[in-house]
Amino acid sequence: MTIKHLNTSIIYEDSMGVPEAARAFKHGQTSVRRYITLGVRSPVTRERVYLEACYGPAGEMRTSFNAWRRFQERINGEV
Repeated sequence: MTIKHLNTSIIYEDSMGVPEAARAFKHGQTSVRRYITLGVRSPVTRERVYLEACYGPAGEMRTSFNAWRRFQERINGEV
């Protein structure tokens, strides 16, 4: 699986691994991985939107609350 929207600055935000992100965002781990790798289509703009992520020091996928907020804004057509 590859990260479409690789954002290495996420490592400097309060980043978290997929299991922690799934608990924090109240979604399953599979859903969070899907948002990172496959994205979802915005009902407003009809464009595919991806959750920004990066690879952590151990090679795991990591994302952040700020990335989640940006993801939600793009889904809602705010950005």
